[in-house]
Parts: sequence; structure tokens; C-alpha cells
Amino acid sequence: VVEQLTASGVRRGQILSIDSHRSGRGNLIISAHYSPELPDRGELALHFNIHTAATWTAVYELVAEDCNYKEVVDLSGCPGEDKKPGFILFYYAGESPLNA
Repeated sequence: VVEQLTASGVRRGQILSIDSHRSGRGNLIISAHYSPELPDRGELALHFNIHTAATWTAVYELVAEDCNYKEVVDLSGCPGEDKKPGFILFYYAGESPLNA
């Protein structure tokens, strides 16, 4: 999805949401919603981290720690291929301006 957004000319600050879920066959499906009408804040530089754990509580703790000092775009809960609880954290590269 990151490559598709970049190829579509989406810029930093124009993503509204990103969703991930599994199809009935277990395939990962990711969709992103954006608006080119939103202000362009520079290069997209979108990254993501995937977290899975044995319990939802454990994965929440991993994601909460990973969010520190990042400009988070979206979080999307989605079980991993092994059916364990999972989250995908999407964020912009560089330190969040909120932490400056």
C-alpha cells in the first residue's frame, strides 16, 4: 500500500485512514483513504511496523511503546497469519513534531 500511495502522488498529511483486515480466506487486505485536497506537508515517507503477540493485551503494550516519538498516521488491528492478535502501525519517518 505504501508503494501504491507514493505512485499515486499522495503527500505527507493527506492520508485520512488506513485499514487492514483478513478476507474469508485469510488473505491480508489493506486499504488507504486519502485526500489530495489536504495540505501537502512534504514527501510521504510512510513506514509501518507489524506487531503480533500471544494476547491482545501484550500486542497493545508493544504498539503503545512503538508509538513513542513517532508521527502516527494510523493503527489497524488485524490477526496475523497464525491467528495471533496483531496490529499494524503506520507512521511518517522522522520524529513527531509533537515531541519537538
